[in-house]
Amino acid sequence: MPRLPLAASILASLILVACGGSEPSANTTAPSPAPVLAALIATGTSADLTILETTDLHTNIRSYDYFKLAENSSIGFERTATLIKAARAESKNTMLFDNGDTIQGTS
Repeated sequence: MPRLPLAASILASLILVACGGSEPSANTTAPSPAPVLAALIATGTSADLTILETTDLHTNIRSYDYFKLAENSSIGFERTATLIKAARAESKNTMLFDNGDTIQGTS
């Protein structure tokens, strides 16, 4: 059995190497965003960005407090979705990040 971890490590290494990119060919050049950004800065263009973040949801899908064994409308994914939708309605440019513990249990 000790060969299985070694084989798994070698296979994982080969997969990671295969995922590596290749050098771009001489015929392709990526456009530089610098001139566009410089033009936007020169004209005083600005943008508002709203950053939303969730954390420690712990699979509280329903609006139910499992410790009190009672309904609780202040928790749950439906409440979270409502708040996110309202924030996105207020701001055109939003980014949503989840900081983890989304699918970890509630205990």
